[in-house]
Amino acid sequence: MMTIRPFITEKSMRDTARNCFTFLVDPKETKKTIARLISSIYGVNVINVQTIMKKGKTRRVGKKMKPIQLSNGKKAIVELKQGQTIDAFQIGEQPEVKK
Repeated sequence: MMTIRPFITEKSMRDTARNCFTFLVDPKETKKTIARLISSIYGVNVINVQTIMKKGKTRRVGKKMKPIQLSNGKKAIVELKQGQTIDAFQIGEQPEVKK
């Protein structure tokens, strides 16, 4: 099963102004399958896909502070056709309340 989920950070939200949306995907996926999958799920036209491999970090956990290795991942930055957006990245802004 192919896993894909939005990756929401300050930088990825800033990139939405350029029609670029960031997703965490399965490390085995190729650019073509990522583009096809996003097109079918969100109903948008994908122009470009850039991928980045994320190395899993080492964490120290437990009473003895034993190091464990977190899993590796892959990020995909997807550029859409002008004027198209993805609803998962639309975070409503709260109106300012004047006192």
